[in-house]
Amino acid sequence: DILWQGGATLMKNRDSMPGKATKVKAKCITLKKLIDDYNIEEVDHIKIDVEGAEHLVFQGARELLKSNHPVKLIMEYLPDNPHKQSLKITQEAGWKIYTLDEKGEATLMTTTPDEYLESVHLQSDNFLLQKF
Repeated sequence: DILWQGGATLMKNRDSMPGKATKVKAKCITLKKLIDDYNIEEVDHIKIDVEGAEHLVFQGARELLKSNHPVKLIMEYLPDNPHKQSLKITQEAGWKIYTLDEKGEATLMTTTPDEYLESVHLQSDNFLLQKF
């Protein structure tokens, strides 16, 4: 079942190429179903970028989020309600938020995500979420 309808493009400027964009319907499944269907025993890293539907991914992965297995999640964050809801779900499950520098080094976030973005003059950024 399709749980979310979002939009994304691989083109730099979709408006400059009228008629070239194509809508594609994609079947969505929960992360738990993917893990179960393919008998995945261990998940180490998950990169999530689903155009504001991250909270739906996390709702479908509550068991994984509550586990003590050290999974590393990377998600794009924008200062809007769906992304804030996503971080709230992970933080309630005991996950910490880290920023990533250009070399991929992680630093524990000591401010709110919105304050961090403002301090580095960005509209969005990828955050590492980790539970030890």
